[in-house]
Amino acid sequence: MSRFPEGRVRPGIESSIVGVSTWANEIRRTVARIASFDSSVLITGPTGSGKGLIAQAIHNASPRAGRPFIPVNCATICEGVAASQLFGHDRGAFTGATAPLQGCFRAAHGGTIFLDEIGEMELSLQARILSAIEDRFVTPLGSDRGVAIDVRIIAATNRNLLDDIGQGLFRRDLYYRLRIVEIRTESLRNHPEDIHALADRGLQALADYRGMPRKRLTLAAVRYLQTVDWPGNVRQLQNLLEQAAVFCDGDALDEHLLRSLYEFHVEDEVNLSPCLDSGRHVEIAPFATLAEVERQHIMAALARANSNKAAAANLLGLSRQSLLRRMTKLRLTDAG
Repeated sequence: MSRFPEGRVRPGIESSIVGVSTWANEIRRTVARIASFDSSVLITGPTGSGKGLIAQAIHNASPRAGRPFIPVNCATICEGVAASQLFGHDRGAFTGATAPLQGCFRAAHGGTIFLDEIGEMELSLQARILSAIEDRFVTPLGSDRGVAIDVRIIAATNRNLLDDIGQGLFRRDLYYRLRIVEIRTESLRNHPEDIHALADRGLQALADYRGMPRKRLTLAAVRYLQTVDWPGNVRQLQNLLEQAAVFCDGDALDEHLLRSLYEFHVEDEVNLSPCLDSGRHVEIAPFATLAEVERQHIMAALARANSNKAAAANLLGLSRQSLLRRMTKLRLTDAG
């Protein structure tokens, strides 16, 4: 595949990764440096911090920009069909395979495959991913012949993969094949100076793709957004802006509206907001935490599946590996 001369990249990095912080500038420089090469990239960092955007920027700035960019959410792939979704299958490979399937790797041929939430992938699939990286071909289910692939692999995770390696949940060899280049994203609270630019882009996107009137932020609103915590990072910021745009009658989002929406959700999350009934405070019953609800739901699925973890995972729409992680996190017994 042809390369750009070193230092030259396709346009678009400046517009796709916005911000004035030292971190944003460093990300743009890193993307410009690595885009022209086919080395695997591992993007790590908290949820909602822009890992997918960075992956897309790398692809858009590369010689592969005119070819497919195929994102795969590894956390949502069901264990029973994951190999088929990733590597394809031949007709008749299994019951219900009435037509051949190309699979994500072959669909990305000539371009980039983005393996999001790679830490949630089953160990058996991790071995096949490693083989695809090293051998540059995949074998569809039901076939005895490998198919050559030309793809760049970008992976992302919000997990500490070194911890997962220590617990036997992630392959060490795959980790080092993916982590030729590592890019670490930052929580939004660590670069608040980027919030104005991120908010402006979000509001423009609402106008362009959601048909909403173009809103703007008052200076006081910007200052407020730069002072609050963002546990959900950029994704939470975008959510708040869309809510504000829905409820704003004018063309400017002010501090009062944004503050009320943000504080409402903060209070809702910790179950502190009172229930109002005709202006009177009403006592409400203790509310189960998300962890308690998840624990009860998993236990109910295990009971229905007669403690068969693979069957319980299927009921919950999870991979068996994801279920085991959740059981360990919730300290459910027999989580091995």
